[in-house]
Formats: sequence, C-alpha cells, structure tokens
Amino acid sequence: MVTPEPPAGGSSRLLPRIEMRFGSNPVLIRPARLAIELMAERCGFESTAIADIGLCVNEAVANIIRHAYGNQPDRPIVLTAAFDRAAPAPELRITLRDWGNGLDPTTLTSIPSEPLRPGGVGMLCLRSLLHDLRFEKQFDGMLLMMVRRQALLPDLMMPDHDAPAQGVQGSSADDSGLPINHEVA
Repeated sequence: MVTPEPPAGGSSRLLPRIEMRFGSNPVLIRPARLAIELMAERCGFESTAIADIGLCVNEAVANIIRHAYGNQPDRPIVLTAAFDRAAPAPELRITLRDWGNGLDPTTLTSIPSEPLRPGGVGMLCLRSLLHDLRFEKQFDGMLLMMVRRQALLPDLMMPDHDAPAQGVQGSSADDSGLPINHEVA
C-alpha cells in the first residue's frame, strides 16, 4: 500500500512510501511490481522509467525466490520504497530484504546467456536500468538496495557490451560498462 511518509521537520512535503511483507511465492511478484509501478507513476516518473522500475523489482524478487530461497514458497520477503524529492535528482529508493542463503550475486562468475534456457538476465536488467545497485550481506540473509533517479540520464541507455567497465566496483568481467555504483558492503 502506498502511504504518505510523515513530514520531516514540519515540512509540508509528503513523500510516498511503501512497505510490503510477502512470502516467496512467485504469484506474489506481480502485486509487488504493480505497487512499485503505481508509486513510480504517482512520483512523476515517465512511462519508460515506470516499466524499467517494475521490471527491476520483478527480476529482483524472482532472483530472491529462485536463488536465495531455492524456490521455497513460504519464506519472507520485505520490500520497501521511498521517494526522495530532496536528493540532487529526485530518486526512488527500493530495498528488498530476504533471509535466504546470503549469497552475493556480484561475486559469482557470469554464465553466458542461452536464448533457449530461461534465466540469466536478471542482473543484466538491474545493472542496466538502475542508477545504483548494492547488495549488503546481513548476518541472516541479504539486503538489496536499488535507486532509480527521476531524470533519465543519457548514460542509462542499453549498454554497449564492447565498452570497458567504468567506475564499477564488485563487478564481473561482463559488466555493462555503465558508471553505476555496484559497491558490495
């Protein structure tokens, strides 16, 4: 549910915020995606950015279900999102918390994508469509933090896969080359 965040310091500015708790059942990916897309729309993101944000949430939750929880349908996921108008460029900050195996996907060797086999594009989507992506290992799982700024920057287009990676930390050899922060805490 989208609820206004209480004004900070008496400010009249209301910031939308979402917190959702749901199980690791694949049928629950769609409601999470729709809630984030609705929030992004209400925050003034344009239609392409709304679709990108929804796709990133969809892929991230699917990865938690598949990789952190091994397709167990009854494990907890907490999604939070908040819109920050005060940032230099207004931004939507999304977190996903799981209590799975705590494996950091940025430390894994990438497997070449096979067109006839499902999977393998979730991290590519996240790296290509977000301005900031971080995985923070928790003592009992993982916290994923994603940021999408409201202004679509020219460098946030589909990656040039032949370009060398620039300014990427904790990355693998096939990174998109975008100057996106992928720090691993």
